[in-house]
Amino acid sequence: MLCRANLEGGTDAPGATLRGLVSNPGARACAFLGQGIMNRAGLWLAVGGLVICGWWFFGRDALSVERVGPRPRSGSKVVLLLHGYGARGDDLVPVARGLSTSLPDVTFLIPAGPSRVGVFGRSWIPDLRAPSAEALVKLETDEVSASVAKLWKVIDAARHAGVACQDISIGGFSLGGRMAIQVALTGPSDCQLGALIVMSGGGLQELQLPPAEGHERMRALVSQGTNDPVTSQGLAIAHHLAAGGQDVRWLSFSGAHEIPSAVRAALPKFLAGEEVGEAVPP
Repeated sequence: MLCRANLEGGTDAPGATLRGLVSNPGARACAFLGQGIMNRAGLWLAVGGLVICGWWFFGRDALSVERVGPRPRSGSKVVLLLHGYGARGDDLVPVARGLSTSLPDVTFLIPAGPSRVGVFGRSWIPDLRAPSAEALVKLETDEVSASVAKLWKVIDAARHAGVACQDISIGGFSLGGRMAIQVALTGPSDCQLGALIVMSGGGLQELQLPPAEGHERMRALVSQGTNDPVTSQGLAIAHHLAAGGQDVRWLSFSGAHEIPSAVRAALPKFLAGEEVGEAVPP
């Protein structure tokens, strides 16, 4: 009997067409590289093959990232927004554009998950099956760790541009919210992120949440719809973060699995350091 990972955290609304996807790039480029070098007519083929081979061996671990707002620089603030399971990689770009009208000096980075779902969808880990629950947890743990490492490379690029860790926030919707928790609580000890946003977070039920203790106090906003048919993990997530000493605000709304206007209105205030929502209920 096969065990299958529960990745469901909602499918976000479609966004723009995915860019930069290459089907089997290493195999395709390298197979024709030798033939292209053998004759001058194949020069461009050879050059193209070298470029794709270089990407295959050296750059395939990098995530595709959309940017809304100015380039990261010293003294600026950066917010990463992670999409949900099955959404297009740039699905949260419209959300970032809306936030940017209130926060024009903030850089919003919207990375696309590394795994494909269907034709246009993306995910932070692939759909997994294993012969036992224990094997499934091992596979899922490895895949989550790999995606977390890739997301920290995005954060590190902002740090190299001069952005302080306390000025970097991460948030996400659905599975993206669950991944944001993983990133914020498992990062390097010398880089405590400034804030965490979990919007209708869920998925990865096979894995325990990472410990919230032992970190510098971090501001967190957790939102959840009262009629969410996809996940009901929001309050448990808020309790977990609060029990670990994090500064958590709770925002419940009348709705389903979505990012409603109430949450969108609260986000700029939260990112500006204002208090929104309410204390975590018991």
